[in-house]
Amino acid sequence: MNHETSKVPFPYNTATPTAANGENDFDDSQVSQLILNQHSTGVLNGSFAIKSSAGYQRFCSNYLAPSKEGFDREIL
Repeated sequence: MNHETSKVPFPYNTATPTAANGENDFDDSQVSQLILNQHSTGVLNGSFAIKSSAGYQRFCSNYLAPSKEGFDREIL
C-alpha cells in the first residue's frame, strides 16, 4: 500500500516558513506490505517495504508488477 503522507510544497523551509511552505507533516512517503485475511479482510501482519527514512517524496502512479508482466519477481 502506498502512503504519500507528505504535504506540498517540498521541502519544508525552516528559515522562513509561510502558509505556502509550512504545512509539511515531516514524514516522507512510504510503502507498506500487508498480509490480509482472505475471509475477514483483517490485517494479519504488516511492515514497511519502503520506510520514510528512504527519502521518497512521491510515488505517484506506482504499480506492483507481477511475474506475468515478465519480471522474475514482484517489483514496485
